[in-house]
Amino acid sequence: MPESLKPAAIRWLPGLPAMIFFLLFLALGLTITGDYGIHWDDHAQYRHGLVTADFAREFFQSQPERETLSGIRLEEYKDRTHGVVFQMLALGIQNLLRLDDPRDTFLLRHYMTFIVFFIGLIFFYRLLKLRFDNPALALLGVVMMILSPRIFADSFYNSKDVVFLSLTIINTWTLVKFLQRPTVPAAMYHALAGALLIAIRITGLFVPAITLLFVLLISVKKNLFLTNHEKSQTSFGTHLRSRMITAGIYLVMTLLLTIVFWPYLWRDPFSRLSEIFTAMSHFKWDDPVLFRGDFISPTALPFYYIPYWIAITTPMLYSLLFLAGIGFTVFRRRTGFPGMIDLVNLALFFFPLLAVVLLGSVIYDGWRQMFFLCVPMMLLAMTGFSETLEYIKRNVRQRFKTGFRLMLFGIVAISWAGSLYFMVRYHPNQHVYFNCLAGKETTRNFEADYWGLSYRQVLEYLLVHDPSDTILVFSVNWPGEANADILPVARRKRLHFVPPEKAVYYLSNYRFPPEHHKFFSREYPYDQPVTEVSVKKNKISGAYRLTQGWE
Repeated sequence: MPESLKPAAIRWLPGLPAMIFFLLFLALGLTITGDYGIHWDDHAQYRHGLVTADFAREFFQSQPERETLSGIRLEEYKDRTHGVVFQMLALGIQNLLRLDDPRDTFLLRHYMTFIVFFIGLIFFYRLLKLRFDNPALALLGVVMMILSPRIFADSFYNSKDVVFLSLTIINTWTLVKFLQRPTVPAAMYHALAGALLIAIRITGLFVPAITLLFVLLISVKKNLFLTNHEKSQTSFGTHLRSRMITAGIYLVMTLLLTIVFWPYLWRDPFSRLSEIFTAMSHFKWDDPVLFRGDFISPTALPFYYIPYWIAITTPMLYSLLFLAGIGFTVFRRRTGFPGMIDLVNLALFFFPLLAVVLLGSVIYDGWRQMFFLCVPMMLLAMTGFSETLEYIKRNVRQRFKTGFRLMLFGIVAISWAGSLYFMVRYHPNQHVYFNCLAGKETTRNFEADYWGLSYRQVLEYLLVHDPSDTILVFSVNWPGEANADILPVARRKRLHFVPPEKAVYYLSNYRFPPEHHKFFSREYPYDQPVTEVSVKKNKISGAYRLTQGWE
């Protein structure tokens, strides 16, 4: 049966090899989700959901209830300009399941984060299949995304950046489908995806901007990206009017749905949208950022901060294939639908990156806030891989073709083997992956476990090796204490977080001066380690015994 005649539900089903792969990955993910710790923002995002829930309940009631979930008014909340759609969904499911223990609450949120990422991978597979018309290449691209250690780790707990990444995949899919066939349903689907993206983070406004850019490109150059069928069935003027009308529908629906999904916009939406955009471009973050061995103000980071972080934390082969993909896209200029997808990916990568640089937006914690760039990056990397195979086919002598192809696939296999070994060997700390470009002393020169996830391993070590009924602990920052909430109740109760003068153990992830300097100088109490979590001989957190009076 021709692909176009198959029912939609059948067309969406992947082939048997891909289906088996996705089911195995889903089973793996659900099995290991509970291995990860709690990060710095987990509690803050949960509280954001509570504050917004209070606002929503008050908005729909004529007389506000005296008892609130958070005790904070949304208009006075410091994070009121942050997107909250995922947090509200998580809170709703939590209430539906009647979960009240912190461990259950945060595990639910982590499972939901992984499931959203899994759904994103299915769209990623469909997008790759649409671009290359090759299920094997599509599945290879999905494996490439999964075997990106930092993305893999964050997919289990990062409900901001990875959820945004996953919605970026879906938006790329709906954008490509909308540009392919500008129907009203396509516009509505694209608007729904775009509104959800923006309601997660206002940065998602780059999608409507790029959508309009490509609609205008089609209006400037006649027949750009049109299929032969479209050229034969409609005139250019009719086709252009259709696109402009559906683009207008898309913009209006995106705006309306964004307001629906973002409760803070329910009152005075345009004024508050302006406030949110201003807050995004001038985000307040004053803590110093460790970059190339120096602590730098986040407002003074070099323009190459994001590209540098991408280069040192992405498997090197992916970056090389990405550069090859850019080269093939710019110089070969493939026409038709595949060429359009490549140009869309170029825009999706460089438009947000240039916007961050030109606006001087505050970026910290590596490039996690820009993780969504890995979507066009991986798509262009697959273009680089596919076009390299095509180049071998066309330009290499027949007797050498098989050897060159095997060499290319061998390089990919070696890269994957290295990533897989790291991910298994250092589970669950894949988020501290660096490649060889970062040098050997990575934790001395760059932010490592900036979210404090490995504190969980430190706490679990103390619970196993200290038989005391009460374990007195001091943590230099919040995640050390927060990670107790991911532990079972009986074990959690043994941990008492106290001031340093009363503590027996001193917990640290060496973030920020002076802790970073004291650790690498092995000053007290860092000279008395009880346990230390290491990744490739680089310490990322630890517990230290306090034996002297605290000063």
